[in-house]
Amino acid sequence: MPHGDEKGGLRAAKGLCRRLAPHIAARYSAFWIAAAAAAGCTTSYPVVGSFDNYNEVFRGEVHANPAVGESFIEVKGKNSGVKCIGGSRIIHVPASNRIVGLFLIPYCKGQKGYAHLECDDGREITATFTTETCTSGYGDGHDQRGGRFRFTFGMIVSQGVV
Repeated sequence: MPHGDEKGGLRAAKGLCRRLAPHIAARYSAFWIAAAAAAGCTTSYPVVGSFDNYNEVFRGEVHANPAVGESFIEVKGKNSGVKCIGGSRIIHVPASNRIVGLFLIPYCKGQKGYAHLECDDGREITATFTTETCTSGYGDGHDQRGGRFRFTFGMIVSQGVV
C-alpha cells in the first residue's frame, strides 16, 4: 500500500465501501447493511501495539467496515514518529457467529483475521488477530527481521498488552 497522507488512506477505505456496497446485500443481514449505512460504512476504534525487542509504543486507529470484514489501519510510534499503514481482513467466522446472526444479533467473538502494515522506516508487519467483540480483540505477528509485534484493538489502555 503506498504511503500518503492519513486522510488519503481513509478516503481509500471509504472508496472500498462504495465499490463493495452492491455485494453487501447478497451476503449480509439487513441489520448489518443498515448499521454500515448509518455509520457511513466504517467505524473507528483505537489500536495499540509494540515490538518485543524495540522500545516503542505504536498507537493509532482501525477504520473498519464490519459489513465486508475489512479494515484500514494507521499507527504511529510515540517516540520515533514512525508511521505504519495497511489493512486487515477477517478470514474465519465461527459457525456460532452465523447462527446468532440469523436473529440479527451482532456477535463476533472468535473471528480470526490477517493484517499487513508497511512502515515508513522500511519494516513490514504481518500479523494475525482474534476478536473478542465486533470492535475489539488482540493479535501478534512479526516484521521481516523476525521482530515480534503484539497489539490490541478497541480496548482502553489498561486492557491492552503493551
